[in-house]
Amino acid sequence: MKPLTQWTQHDIIDFFRKADKKVWIKFAAIGAAVFLVLILIIWPAWFKRLGIRDEIKNTKAKIQTLETLRIKKSEWIHNKTDYAHYVAGIKQRLYTSSESSLLLGEISKLAKESNVVIIASRPQDVSAKFPAPYDQNYESRYYNFVVEGGYHELGALMSRIESYPKLLRIQKFKITPRDDKPASHLAEIQLAVIAVKKGSAG
Repeated sequence: MKPLTQWTQHDIIDFFRKADKKVWIKFAAIGAAVFLVLILIIWPAWFKRLGIRDEIKNTKAKIQTLETLRIKKSEWIHNKTDYAHYVAGIKQRLYTSSESSLLLGEISKLAKESNVVIIASRPQDVSAKFPAPYDQNYESRYYNFVVEGGYHELGALMSRIESYPKLLRIQKFKITPRDDKPASHLAEIQLAVIAVKKGSAG
C-alpha cells in the first residue's frame, strides 16, 4: 500500500470505492471523536481563553483606576488640610461684634504710627449683607475716615491697614491735595469690617 503522501486522486477514489462497512464505521468513529474533541475541549477552551484575556484586561484597568484614585486621595487629603488651615486663618482674622466697636481706636493708633492725623471718623449706618446662608453668621460694617498727612505717610497708613492682623477691606481711598499746604493731603477712607455675628460660631 502506498504512503498517504503519494496517493493520487485516482487512488483516493478507488480506496473509498473498495472500502467495506468496517472501514466506514472506523471513519465515522474517528470523525465523531474529532467532533467531540472540538465541541467539548477545543471550542470551550478557545472561548475561555478569550474570556480570560478580557478579564485580565478589565483587571488591569481596575488596578490602574485604583492607583489613580490612591494618588488623588493623597492629593485630596493634602488640599483638604491646606483648605482647613486657610479657613482657620481667615476666621482668626475676623472681628467679633464686640471687637468691631474698637476699630476707631485701632485706626487712630495706626494713623499715629504713620504720622497721619485723623480729622473725622464715623461709622456708616448702612451695612452690607452677605448672601444666604452666610448672612446668618457674618456681617459687614462700614467706617468712614477723613485723614491728613503727606503722600508717603498716607501710603504707609494704607500699608499698615492692609497688613493688619484683623481682616479690614479698603473700600474707598481718595486723596485731595491742599492748596494752602502743598506737602499735605486730605484723604477719604472707607473701611469694611467683616465680623462674626453675636452668638454665631463663625
